[in-house]
Amino acid sequence: MAKNIIKTCLGLFAFLVVFGLVAYVINPEAMQANNQQAGPEGVEQLAGEIVTAKEFGENWPFTVDEGRIECREAGALVFVHGDFEYQLNGVATQQGYTSINSIWRWNPDIPGTRISITPIIQRALKLCN
Repeated sequence: MAKNIIKTCLGLFAFLVVFGLVAYVINPEAMQANNQQAGPEGVEQLAGEIVTAKEFGENWPFTVDEGRIECREAGALVFVHGDFEYQLNGVATQQGYTSINSIWRWNPDIPGTRISITPIIQRALKLCN
């Protein structure tokens, strides 16, 4: 009986592997798109756009030159740069995104404060609609 269970499990596993390969050969873009839209624990991306330091000038609040702002499931606002997804609001913090503090630029005119991130958050909020 145990041998039959093992054979059944191995057969099912082989079927799933072959099915996955066939699906990838038929439509590789769909599988890649699904991977690119997942955040922590598979949180779905709803909308996004690129923002740059050049666009915001001296009001650019980050130490990196560009990124993508996104509205994710449940209104989580995220700033994506490279392989990192940073939180822009409390919802994103609760969902486990990385703290924005590591790339949030200090304000050279007012010691101890940072450049306002509000314009980025307001723009990201528009993506949720």
